Parts: sequence; C-alpha cells; structure tokens
Amino acid sequence: MTTHEMLSLVGDITDVAETLADRLRRDGGFTFDPATGETIDVGDRTGWAVARAGTEITVDPDEPQWFARALTAAAADAATSGGLVGGWYSTERRSYMVEVSDVHEVDRTTALAIGMRADQETVFDLATGETAAVPQWGNDG
Repeated sequence: MTTHEMLSLVGDITDVAETLADRLRRDGGFTFDPATGETIDVGDRTGWAVARAGTEITVDPDEPQWFARALTAAAADAATSGGLVGGWYSTERRSYMVEVSDVHEVDRTTALAIGMRADQETVFDLATGETAAVPQWGNDG
C-alpha cells in the first residue's frame, strides 16, 4: 500500500468510525471491507468470517479517537492482505473487539476447524448472521 493510499484509507476510516462504533454498540458487531469502504450486512456475501490469530484489538466504541486508531490499524492490515475488519462483543472477555478476518467459502464444520486452528472464540456466517462458538476455545488441552 502506498503512502497516498494509506492516507486515503485513514481519512475514510475516520469518516466511518462513528458509524461502525454505533453499529458495534447497537447491533453487537459489524463487518467492514476496507478495500471498498463498504459495511457488509448479513446476506450481502457468503462464507464464514474467521479472524486471524493475533489481530484482535480490544476497543471502546465510546472513545472515538481510540476506536478510530484501532480501526485504522486493523483496516490497514486487512487492506494490504485482502481481509475484512470485524467488530464484535466478546461475552467471554466482556470486551468489544476489532480484528482482521478472512472469508472462507466452506461449510460450518470446516469453518469451526479453521477457527480452532486460529484459536478463535467464534466464527461468523456472513450469509445468515450465525455466530458459532468454536469448540475448545481458550483450552490448551
């Protein structure tokens, strides 16, 4: 990504950060495509979103500057690698999260296996809105 593209992305993210923070608080989550600038609604696409290990950032949607910085960092990562940015509320951790996700055109069982390998708490079906808990999340055994 060039410097010009990065500055453009930062400007775009700042413009949508408030909207995405509202969706996070109101709906409990969002999916954002930084390559197109689109917020993806349930049913807009197919596939299972599975977050990449190590990309999660704990956020507070009520802290606009902090939220925008976290969103910008995740969006820059996603934009350079073809991923999406997902925001959601983790009931396990009692925290809002933003992370980079990849979309896998697989069945539910395979999505859960991918999520398990990536040490994810859940996976998300873009077509139906199902959030499926990953078995053995956080279990070292």
